[in-house]
Amino acid sequence: MLVLLLGCDPPPGPSEPWAPAARALLEDVEKDEFREWTELAIEGKAPHGAWSIIYSDAKVDAAQDGPKMTDAWPSGATIVCEGRDESEGDAVSLQIMRRDRSGWTWAQYDGDGEPLIYGSEAACSHCHAAGDDFVRSFELP
Repeated sequence: MLVLLLGCDPPPGPSEPWAPAARALLEDVEKDEFREWTELAIEGKAPHGAWSIIYSDAKVDAAQDGPKMTDAWPSGATIVCEGRDESEGDAVSLQIMRRDRSGWTWAQYDGDGEPLIYGSEAACSHCHAAGDDFVRSFELP
């Protein structure tokens, strides 16, 4: 099932007290070379850009290949969405979702990697509530 995002709340600025944690999360996924992860391209009007390039890490991939799950992705699972205006264009935004035992941590960055949103109660959750465990690009296995 493919569901595209229609809109989210406007993000706060990058000077928030959580900005260092957001930068550390971005550094972590860049160190892990997220652009080498499994990739899914989705075209459509979404707040992240005309194209969403979704990268899923090995924990997400293993869960999709494993036994049926009923309610949540595994702890440590990470999904990165690179928003683009064109399928092969530069990123205009970057979003990261990382799951732990208590839920998702959300982060959003502008095209230059400056943090706009970070936290477990970020503006992202109300849009993503329609997805399986808040993931809208693909379903729980």
